[in-house]
Amino acid sequence: MNKIQLRELSSLFFSMKQILRSQLPDQKVDPNAWLRYETMRHIRDAHGPTMHDVARYLRIKAPSATSQIAHLARAGLIVRKDEKADKRVVRIFLTARGKREVEQYESRSVVMMRATFSRLDDRELRSLVKILRHLQDVHRT
Repeated sequence: MNKIQLRELSSLFFSMKQILRSQLPDQKVDPNAWLRYETMRHIRDAHGPTMHDVARYLRIKAPSATSQIAHLARAGLIVRKDEKADKRVVRIFLTARGKREVEQYESRSVVMMRATFSRLDDRELRSLVKILRHLQDVHRT
């Protein structure tokens, strides 16, 4: 891959990020909405992750994850619970309100993603997903 291709790829990723961020539900009101909901979605899907699990998933340092989790806890969207077998381990769960918010956000997000990617046919969309998944897998820590 040459320098021109790499520059174009960089510009394309930046442009796509801007397109997606500008259309995400709540993004215009809260610039951290995407991070907050992706964090909550992971907490729901991981069924009680630890702080370390959340930081690793988001690819951020532990203090940043701690700040994010504290914000969600103050908002009443998550709770921290000590693990019964080992009190040193703290697991994170969504509250009922957190679950509702994730579901509402996902519903609005699906509409936005459908509109954003509707110009791709099924083959193109499958190829894009395959490439992005591969990139994610090769860079997983």
